Amino acid sequence: MPDRIACCVPFCRRTCRNDSGFAEWICGKHWALVSKTTKRRRRLADRARERANRRFEQQYRDQDGCTESQLNRALAATDLSAALWRRCKREAIERAMGL
Repeated sequence: MPDRIACCVPFCRRTCRNDSGFAEWICGKHWALVSKTTKRRRRLADRARERANRRFEQQYRDQDGCTESQLNRALAATDLSAALWRRCKREAIERAMGL
């Protein structure tokens, strides 16, 4: 894994240390360009993803298996969180480029 990771916005030269193993990152300058509504939705989706994954793992440990509905909830929450991250990225890039 690289020691440093660059901002997702093209031509931005900012980097940060990649201790957490992230694949992508948006610097503070460009993160401020993302609307508060989008950030709030992403934060809620991340919490839902974490909660669904915890419930799935707990149910898996307790029953030596899991129900399909709990697995589907965990996968849907992960997909929503990823989609909102892509939206944040798109907003940051568009606003940085003046679109």
